[in-house]
Amino acid sequence: MMPSKQKQDQTIRKRSTQRHTMIDKKVFSKEKSYKCKLCEETFPIIASARSHEKTHGESKPFGCETCGKAFIKQYLLNAHQKIHNGVRNHKCRFCESAFRKRSHLVNHERTHTGERPYTCRHCEKSFSRKSLAEDHERVHLGEKSFQCLACGKAFYQKCRLKQHSRTHLNQNVFICQFCGKGLFTTHLLQSHERIHTGEKPFKCKFCHKSFSNRGNVMNHERIHTGEKPYKCTHCDKGFDRRSNLKIHERRHTGEMIFQCRYCEKGFVAKGHIKQHERTHTGEKPFQCPDCDKAFTIKISLQNHMRNHTGEKPFKCQHCGKTFHTRGSARRHEKGSACKKPTKCRVCETVCEGKSALSWHKMTHKGEQPLQCQHCGKLFVREGHLQNHVKKQHPAKTKNANQED
Repeated sequence: MMPSKQKQDQTIRKRSTQRHTMIDKKVFSKEKSYKCKLCEETFPIIASARSHEKTHGESKPFGCETCGKAFIKQYLLNAHQKIHNGVRNHKCRFCESAFRKRSHLVNHERTHTGERPYTCRHCEKSFSRKSLAEDHERVHLGEKSFQCLACGKAFYQKCRLKQHSRTHLNQNVFICQFCGKGLFTTHLLQSHERIHTGEKPFKCKFCHKSFSNRGNVMNHERIHTGEKPYKCTHCDKGFDRRSNLKIHERRHTGEMIFQCRYCEKGFVAKGHIKQHERTHTGEKPFQCPDCDKAFTIKISLQNHMRNHTGEKPFKCQHCGKTFHTRGSARRHEKGSACKKPTKCRVCETVCEGKSALSWHKMTHKGEQPLQCQHCGKLFVREGHLQNHVKKQHPAKTKNANQED
């Protein structure tokens, strides 16, 4: 038989786990039945509500001797002081990382195991942390629960509100060691300093590209997956980035929040107005390192640089031909040069490309294609033949005109 003490401990652990699971489910299901007596905020369990109510009071008797920050409870001060002490007792089973809090360790280990226990109720997306799932659900609901008391601006995430609030206090507390720029969070500082060091630790799962921050690699990977999680409420169009969705929705509302300093034009995006104002100033800040050319926007420089490197990353989805720019690939796919298989409506013959189909259709009408007398190239329309002769055989065209 199992000793009574061991059996009792097992029962206590089981009940504790069941209670924790019940609370966890209740929290994540957004069932909030306990309201703060001093404000409108609600909580899933009464203990959280009562603990929150104490934050309204001014009494914070437990002060940190290192930085002066005060807390309403001793255990909160103890947890805070570990930041200064650098104590990291919770070690990862899979790598050498260590954490101050067990909850941080659990979240970290899920990056190794791939576990994502929190699923969005509105789509099939799942997350490793409850807070990430809650933040994601607010995007579906359009719910911005975290509002700035200074200016009224609202945010989906609490961390974004904290970051924004520092702009009012001018608290640029994290200083870049390379250029002296002040950043609002350690995360932003780390991402910024990688610009100087050239470090790109975040690698795409689908190609060889790497990035300096996690957000950029996630945005890039959506190009491969085709995922567009941000939906327009006006037309259901999807976007791979929230910033692109915001810009798009302003086109529906007619909201032009960025005004040109030199003329009366308005724009929906900050990048658009910067690009426009350079037409007034003549500024071309993006210089090619291989030649003297300069450009007003970065994408133009990137497209130009491929002429030097020979890189052609944009492929026609129909014939496989590659191009320097995305625009060139799209124009090719829509034009007659693309060898996209196209079926004749009369006899269902499949032709390679629009030109071949046009020539094939002439056989049904009893017509013959027009041939250039200088090089033998065939054309469907007289105008196309004339343009070809003028461009490709200008000397012969000039001689013919002189003879006339």
